[in-house]
Amino acid sequence: DFALDVSYCYAVGDEGAAAAAEVLFQSPKLAKMSLDFSDSGVGDQGLQSLVENLAHAEHLVSLSLRCRNLQALTDAGVLALFSVLPKVPRLREVGMCFSGCSAISKSPFDALPDHIPHMPSLMRLETEVADTGVSASDIASVRNRLSARPASSVSAKQSVLTWLRARDQWETDNIVKQARGHWNSRAADDSKGKGKG
Repeated sequence: DFALDVSYCYAVGDEGAAAAAEVLFQSPKLAKMSLDFSDSGVGDQGLQSLVENLAHAEHLVSLSLRCRNLQALTDAGVLALFSVLPKVPRLREVGMCFSGCSAISKSPFDALPDHIPHMPSLMRLETEVADTGVSASDIASVRNRLSARPASSVSAKQSVLTWLRARDQWETDNIVKQARGHWNSRAADDSKGKGKG
């Protein structure tokens, strides 16, 4: 396992990300990786360096990549990342945060549903896109395309959960979960009370 957090290190830019990427992937057995470049100087070139090395991570099963508030990150960097994910054969879980990256539009996310069928090991994909150029309607469109994907194009064992969340949806999801937990707890208490009677 490996974790690297250079968040709020404003002096860390593309060269630093490239150097880190070269070191990271020298371990051929690397299974879990967590990288946080949030609020740094990393942009498309830095992410491209990561992408070039990621394609050789044959044993990687879990990737967490936080790129919050990267003003130099554009669609080109995100598209490069999405295109390489299917080349990582054992990848099961992917978590990505692009919130606050104002130069990112819906374009990379339009391409995302085309890549997922080529990721047979994938079980979970989570992407945060609050405060970007990706709107709630863009998110709904991608979700619809994913749900309309032919079952034959996905492994029977694959259960992909894709959450493209805007901030308001994130808060709504949490409220719904809390409400469900509250009512489930009350229902359980009520059934116990009836059993005692």
